[in-house]
Amino acid sequence: MAQYEMPDDRRADAVWRRVSPDLDPYPDARRQSQEESARRQDPPFVRPPAADSPRRPTKDITQAEAITAAIARELEERRTYQTVARRVPQPLRRAVEQLAADALRGARRLMAAYFVLTGERYRPEPVRPRSSGGNWLTELRQVYRQCLSAAEQYARWAENTDDPILADALRDLSGEKKRQARTLMGIWENALA
Repeated sequence: MAQYEMPDDRRADAVWRRVSPDLDPYPDARRQSQEESARRQDPPFVRPPAADSPRRPTKDITQAEAITAAIARELEERRTYQTVARRVPQPLRRAVEQLAADALRGARRLMAAYFVLTGERYRPEPVRPRSSGGNWLTELRQVYRQCLSAAEQYARWAENTDDPILADALRDLSGEKKRQARTLMGIWENALA
């Protein structure tokens, strides 16, 4: 996992060397950027809480580490939805499959945010298949808690970032997680009626 660093000229120069090897773009902006980078540090983020203990103590981590943890959580949610979709009654299956697609879309948006922050493409570890045993209602209840926790976390991250585009993406993800939680509530209403 790569450490988050403020944007530096080495990465920008590498891009420009590929685009136009003989061009030195923005020399004044480069000097100003170096001065700002020396003054700023990476703001700490709070590690997302585990699904089974939403109020546990947290520790400060970098933005890139926080995003990789969120990507892993989104992919795990997707795997849970896929597993549960095989076991739910037919009328509810489509809604659970849509939640799996939403989780994948959220992971992809977070991977794009990771690229914006680090300049590197993030390749997640393969998600191991979950066992298909257990009560699917209980599994969705755990995901429901994760959705609420993630919505809160994404909203906090949006407030702490200086990048307005990244902040908008994080606010959108927060709203998406709240929508997923409402969808889960609807699934329970239909299943338990």
